[in-house]
Amino acid sequence: MKMGIRYGSNTLLIEGVYLTYLLFQTIVKGAFGYGTAVTLYNSCGNLKTCSRGLAEVLTEIPEHGRYIEKIRHFLNYPVEICHREDAQAVADELNELNLEHVLFSYPGGTPVLKDVSLTIKRGERIALVGYNGAGKTTLVKLLMRLYDVTAGKITRNGTDVRDLKLGEYRGQFATLFQDYQLFAATLGQNIVMDRVPIEEGKAEPLLRKSGFDKKFAGLPKGYDTPLTREFEEDGMSFSGGEAQMAGICRSLYQDAPVIVLDEPSSALDPLSEYNLNHTMMTLGRDKTVIFISHRLSTTRLADRIYMFEEGRIVEEVTHEELMGLDGKYAAMFRLQMEKYR
Repeated sequence: MKMGIRYGSNTLLIEGVYLTYLLFQTIVKGAFGYGTAVTLYNSCGNLKTCSRGLAEVLTEIPEHGRYIEKIRHFLNYPVEICHREDAQAVADELNELNLEHVLFSYPGGTPVLKDVSLTIKRGERIALVGYNGAGKTTLVKLLMRLYDVTAGKITRNGTDVRDLKLGEYRGQFATLFQDYQLFAATLGQNIVMDRVPIEEGKAEPLLRKSGFDKKFAGLPKGYDTPLTREFEEDGMSFSGGEAQMAGICRSLYQDAPVIVLDEPSSALDPLSEYNLNHTMMTLGRDKTVIFISHRLSTTRLADRIYMFEEGRIVEEVTHEELMGLDGKYAAMFRLQMEKYR
C-alpha cells in the first residue's frame, strides 16, 4: 500500500504528468521562463513530500485504531479483585503457601474446588494432575488471587493473601498458562513484558534452558524481531512449540519466587520436553515450581504430586509412593505408558 502511494505521488504525478505540463507551458506556449519553471517544480516537490506524509499517516490510522481499541477495552475492564487501603506490604521472603479448606464456585455455577487443603513450601516442585475439569488451573488462579475463594482461606507465611497488597503479592508469581499469548511486539518485549530494555546477559542462558536458543540463532534481528504480522509486514510467526519455548523463557525471565506452568510441554517434542523437565528440576531451591500436566512423564521428579478428581484431592505423595498405592494416579500413568510400548 505504501509503495503504491509513493509511486503515485512521486514518480507518476510529479516526475511524469506535472513535469510534462511545465515543459509544455515553457517551451511550446512560452507562458513563463525557465527559472519560473524550475521554481514551480521545486515548490511542487515540497508539496509532494508533505502530501505523501499525510497520505501515509491516513493509511496508518486503522492500524493505530486497533491499538487504541485494545487499550480502551483493557482500561474499561471492571476491577473485581482489589486490596483494602490498610493492606500489608509483601516484605518478607516466601516460605510457605497454605490452602485451608478452600471451596470455590464460579458465579451461578456448582463448586469447582471442594474442601481443598494443601501446603506448598519454598523450593518445592509441585505437580497438579488429573483429568480435564478437575480444578487444577482454577486452584492456581486462586493461589495468584486472580479470584477470591468462596470459602476457606489461602495464606502466605501465615497471612491471609486478602490482607496483602495485591500487586506485590501477584508479583511473587511468574506464570505460563495454556492460553498464553505472544503479542504484536518485538521478541525482547515479549520476554521482558515491561518498558525496560531486555538484559541480554540475563536472557541468553534462559534461551538455552527453554530450548529456544536454536531458533533464536536464526533470527537476523535477534531480540528486535517483530512477532506476528498484525502490525508488521515482516513479523515472525512461530510454530506452537517455538511459541511455547518463548513463553517459558518469559516466565523464567521474571525471576519470581514462584513459577507456575500450566501444561508447559504440551507443544514440545520429546527432547525439548526432557530439557524443560531438567531445567525445572535444577532451578535453585529458592524457586518454587508448580506445574500442571497431563503428561505424567513430567511429574516423576516432583517433590509432591496432587491428584485431583471432581474438585478434590484424592491422592498426594511422590511418584513412587503413588505407584505403590496402585490407585487413580497409577492407573493413569500406566495407561499413558502403554502408548510408548
